[in-house]
Amino acid sequence: MILKSFEQFIFENILDENDLGKVYIALDDSDLEGDDFSYKKFCSSNFFKPLTPSTTDFNPDLPILNYSNDTCNHWIGKINNDNIYNLPKYSEEVSKKERFHQIVGLHENIPISVFTKNHAMNHLNFPVIAKPSDNHSGLGIKVFKNAEELKGNDDEFAVYSEFIDKSEEHRFMIFNGELIAWMERKPINQKAKTGEGDKDGEMEFAYEYKPDEALPADFTEIIKKFVELFPDLQYLTLDVMRGVDKKIYVIEINSKAGMPFDISAKLYQNIFKDFYGKKVGLETDKNLNTLSTELITKTLEKEKGKFTIQNGTT
Repeated sequence: MILKSFEQFIFENILDENDLGKVYIALDDSDLEGDDFSYKKFCSSNFFKPLTPSTTDFNPDLPILNYSNDTCNHWIGKINNDNIYNLPKYSEEVSKKERFHQIVGLHENIPISVFTKNHAMNHLNFPVIAKPSDNHSGLGIKVFKNAEELKGNDDEFAVYSEFIDKSEEHRFMIFNGELIAWMERKPINQKAKTGEGDKDGEMEFAYEYKPDEALPADFTEIIKKFVELFPDLQYLTLDVMRGVDKKIYVIEINSKAGMPFDISAKLYQNIFKDFYGKKVGLETDKNLNTLSTELITKTLEKEKGKFTIQNGTT
């Protein structure tokens, strides 16, 4: 028998501790189906613990990242709300575009917006971009060049905003007020560039991951401003553009954005540290680094050219 010092004993226990599977991610049952790679299926198979309405061994003591309001609401009464990162009532609220604009109000970093066609025709400068309440990826969005075009349209929209001619666009993923991931969004199709095109078509973007670049001070200030406006969301995503006028505009907030690259692993580490008051153990950190490399590789291979990393990797 080899006697070990107290320091060796403690170190080896820290090294061997498995801190994977100690944070739930609330998903729909359908998120776990199929064989194709998805960030939800990958992260819930490797480090997050999946929570769906079909879960049979639910542990109410674990923290929960909400990626399904339906699942969280299913377990209401059996879970501690303090354990949920992004309670459904706050997540649902920001999913409605009109509610987002109501919360931020008349803000210097938000395009001027109204909620009725009549107000849009009489009070906004054209072109005007009209959006439905809760669609994503540009679905349902339409740009109107003048008041006559808008007046003759019978579609229902929740928000009408003055169109911003953009020079660049970014997505910032934030946890507890701190930036954990930054991607520049580059338009691929015409709808993503100008908003014009089929109302029911999607905006398509390419994403350049910027894991090592320092964030410019004006973007840092924007993040600070908008985190303060949504104090009940521990985790959120801001879609931000810089206009050709050099001004920064926040276009949308999201509480369940897609997590390409190694973002899901970063989020796991941040939630674990916040909830348990310590970093994951050394062995878990090593495993997460390996899984992060695999996540990045899978993201880059998923749609070549659509996902890139700033150092030139595609």
